[in-house]
Amino acid sequence: PVVTTQAVDDVTKDDATGHGTITDRGIPDLTQHGICWSRAPTIPTIGNNDGISRLGAYSGQVPHLFESIISPLVPFRNYNVRAYATNSAGTAYGATQPFRSDPDAMAVGTDDVTNINQTSATGGGDITNLGAPAATQHGICWNTTGTDRGRPPTTADDLTEEGAPAGTGTYTSDLTGLSPGTTYYVRAYATNILTTVYGGEVVFTTFIEPTVTTFAVSLISDTKATANGSITDLGEPSPDDHGFCWSTDPGPTLDDNDDCRSMGPYSDDVPYVFKYRMTDLLPDTTYYFRAYATNAVDTVYGDDVPFVTDPPGSSGGGSSKDSYG
Repeated sequence: PVVTTQAVDDVTKDDATGHGTITDRGIPDLTQHGICWSRAPTIPTIGNNDGISRLGAYSGQVPHLFESIISPLVPFRNYNVRAYATNSAGTAYGATQPFRSDPDAMAVGTDDVTNINQTSATGGGDITNLGAPAATQHGICWNTTGTDRGRPPTTADDLTEEGAPAGTGTYTSDLTGLSPGTTYYVRAYATNILTTVYGGEVVFTTFIEPTVTTFAVSLISDTKATANGSITDLGEPSPDDHGFCWSTDPGPTLDDNDDCRSMGPYSDDVPYVFKYRMTDLLPDTTYYFRAYATNAVDTVYGDDVPFVTDPPGSSGGGSSKDSYG
């Protein structure tokens, strides 16, 4: 028989359509015909192939055009295709027709940003399809404009590079060098030799520490004194606690089992002045006290301010008052 191979069409990542033409059935009539294919550089035969179609015997008119679905394919691979026709005299092949299966798109999602601080945060993504050709790089990219302002983050902006992913699944990546109190737009990405794909856009704002000031103590007596402080900047987010700590040692803190007074969250106007009447102090003793404010970033303290209680039995300036604030 005499057979020709036509160009492959309808190519996808999974399948394609091969075409052949029998121009002479030969003698005796055909017992089989179809398409065979193999991954390049192998030239397919009826005995050596990655796939073959068998369309059966043929004894009709020529030229006879036929086609077969070439499937399954591996995405983004080179293949060779030949039409064939067989009778008892042998098998004839058409010329080899090469083609490449389509790429398989990578797929990645963007996870919520966590561990937000003043200058850093943790981003993440979820690679659900490595694609073909496989991803060679992945990570997180971010900017301060975002889709709403016409420029979503891309790999031309700040980014992390985590290398070629070992497989599908979630990953995390540290965003560093951020500015406090700034809104950022984040997308996960994956790159191969053909393109870069992105996950959805996630928005977050970096935090700012509150600013707190310790004022001089007032209304000192032998066992009491009034602590004074001020929040001059709420920070971002607003403080979930504020108050005073005091001790006979310098630098009292919430963590050192010092005497402290929590006065709760605050999110109203600044500057905000607050005070508290310290009691049960030791007479004629040097104390140190500090105002503090706490938000999601940290606990911030004002300056360490010393004072000395009055001698025993002294009425002092505030003996008739118990507390303020």
